[in-house]
Formats: sequence, C-alpha cells, structure tokens
Amino acid sequence: MEEAQVALMAPKRFVRSVACLSLVGTLQAAPDVWSVSANLSVFQVDAATNTETPFIPSPVASDSLAADFSGVLYVASAAGGIQAAQGGPVWNTGYLNIADLYFVTGGLWGFSDASDTLFFFDLNSASVTYSLTFTSGLSGYTVTGVTRQPSTGEFFLSANTGANADFLLKLDVNTASASMVGGMTHSDPGSPVSDIEFLPDGSLLAMTWYHRHFLQVNPASGATTFLSAGPHRDATGLAVDPNALPEPGTWAAGVGMVGAAAFLCWRRLILSRRAGGVLDCRNGGSLRGSVPFEAEAGASLFRRDDERRVL
Repeated sequence: MEEAQVALMAPKRFVRSVACLSLVGTLQAAPDVWSVSANLSVFQVDAATNTETPFIPSPVASDSLAADFSGVLYVASAAGGIQAAQGGPVWNTGYLNIADLYFVTGGLWGFSDASDTLFFFDLNSASVTYSLTFTSGLSGYTVTGVTRQPSTGEFFLSANTGANADFLLKLDVNTASASMVGGMTHSDPGSPVSDIEFLPDGSLLAMTWYHRHFLQVNPASGATTFLSAGPHRDATGLAVDPNALPEPGTWAAGVGMVGAAAFLCWRRLILSRRAGGVLDCRNGGSLRGSVPFEAEAGASLFRRDDERRVL
C-alpha cells in the first residue's frame, strides 16, 4: 500500500487518535501493565494502585513478558521457545533461560541469563537476526529483566545477587560489557526485582517478585520510588503497552505538549504495518527523538534516521 493510500485512511482512524491522545494525562506516571506469575496467571494491573484484572493465562511458565502494538502478549519458556500467549506457533530461539523480552517495532529483544546473550528475534522472519554475548560485568549476577531506553537506544538489565540485593546495570554493546548503575532498594521481603521496563514516556518501572511491588527507578542512579504493593503473586514478568504514549523525543523542549502527542499518535496510526514490512514514522520533524533502528538489528543496530522504514 502506497503512503498516499495509507494517508487517506486517516479520517477512519480519527477516533483511535483521540483515544491515543486521551492516554497522555493518565498513563505517564503509572500505567496499566501486564504481569505474569509463576503459576501461569496473567493480570492487567494498574501500577499506581495494584488493582488487577485477570487476563488469559500463559501457556508456559515464563520469566518473560512483552506486549506488541495490537495487544498480543509474548512469553518464553526455559527451553528458549517464544510464543504468543493468545495462541500460535512456538518459535525456537536457541537460547536457554530467557530472562526477559522487550517489544520494539519489528520484533523482540531478549536476554539469555544462561549465556549472557542479548538477542533480537525478528517477528517477520521468526528468527534471531542479531546476538551479542557479554564477556564482562555480569559475573555473579542473576539477570531478571532487560529493557531499552527509547530516547538513547541503551539497554539496561535488572540483576541480583540474592533476595533484596538488586542492581540496575547498563550494557555497552561496543565492548560487550555491563556496568553498574546502582542498587535498586525495595521493601518486599525475601524478594528480588523480577523485571524492569521503560515506559514509552521514558520513565523506568520495576516490579518485585513476591508481593508485586511497583517502583519507579532513576535510570541514572538506580534509586527507587515506591508506587504500590500487591498481594502474593510470585510475579516473574512485566509488560507495558507500547501504545501508551509517544517516545521521549516527542516531549522535547517547546510548546504544545498535547498537540505534539496528537500529531505523533496520528502519524503512528496512519503509517503502520503493511504486508512485507513496517512503516514506522513515530518521530518526525522537529519533535524527533533519536532511537536505534530496531527492525534491522542484525545489519545496522545503531543507524539513526528521522523517518525509519523497513521495506
């Protein structure tokens, strides 16, 4: 479908753009997220209050959870299989003990705690198209989560050396090394941080295992701010809605934050998936935020374009 034809569809999607705009004020600080538990239960949760709504169960025990733009949830087995929680094929990644998955346009970033490997699973080809094994900085840690900062493209890990001994680490893909950012303290007794996720607005959210505490994390220091505590859930994986807000670059200095959000929501809605590729123009014009080019991770991981296309 040509861009002109896609643009003609904009009036039909006006209601969706308005709905997207309505999320701006309510989801930035503490959005609805999904959590998966050791007993396969999946909940949609208000991170501000820990109010939960049961969702479909996971088909496998999973330490990973990710959500795409259409609300499909992805889980991963200890044997390295990725599948949609709503059903479908099981795709083998070749990596054991996948600590976490994180959705970006075109696929899923994952991290194998068994081999200390960051990899990109392309959802179009159903295959791993990029991988990097980290050779320093991870000794003695159990990795529980991986996430990518939308504004910089940098990867962060949640890791621990035992219960209530949690740390935020940053990955350097140029040197295949991890460095300490800082400790992540919390009050969930006998529990590790089980996952972290960057929200589309740039804030970092952490979740604990035992009582599913939600914490806001400073990505520069690892310092935490308590948000809410839940019931005993043995929560293993966390997913956020990538539709919730524009990426941090959209909130660049200037006026008209609401107008900017509406503009970028509109662009994301009219320039969307098509057969054989992705048109992803979420950051355009003067409101552009620099982000890595995700969908061709194996070929050009750090190419930065104003309007990105995978054809």
